Amino acid sequence: MNLKEKLNLLEGELTRIESSILRLLRDSNDGFDRDQTAHVLTNLGMCPLQMLLDFYDWATGADENILFNINNQVKLSTIGNPAKVSITTSLYMLDATTDDFFAHRKMLPFIYNGIMEDPILIDLSPKSKTIGALYYYSPQVTLSVDPIMIYDSLELWIDTMLLCYSNGIYSIKPNGMLVADVDKEIKITRKLNPHSIYWD
Repeated sequence: MNLKEKLNLLEGELTRIESSILRLLRDSNDGFDRDQTAHVLTNLGMCPLQMLLDFYDWATGADENILFNINNQVKLSTIGNPAKVSITTSLYMLDATTDDFFAHRKMLPFIYNGIMEDPILIDLSPKSKTIGALYYYSPQVTLSVDPIMIYDSLELWIDTMLLCYSNGIYSIKPNGMLVADVDKEIKITRKLNPHSIYWD
């Protein structure tokens, strides 16, 4: 099953449990089509990963009001919501010209959970052995200046969400809040993502 088919299954699960998150992730046109996204990533020295382009074909991503709102509980997964291409590339360029915490690694800040300084990064370095993997960057939480792998790949993040939704590990409250059975989520995530030391 390819990623597009998995995303269609995930859409079905979100519809089944009446989650409003997909509407929020598709709420407005970001102004970036597939070719434009690939072009800007290439110009920034990153690999325009097919899976990432497929994801952005499926959903344009969240805006600042959702991404950087610490009180937001409407989420795609427990790690937060993916950012629009315009936001993620702007934050990447900001990092490259200021602190350079992750830009020199060619890691794009992809997902946010309310705090701008704690992104989930996707490895888009053409030279990387872990290209496509997701990393958590939060020195205050992980006590490391190095990003820590949280999902072995973008596709395995999708696989993990699919299992969590289809098995009732993720559910939605009437107010739209995502609720998780954390112990079961960790068990499934560890099984599907054996290289992601975040869950150890």
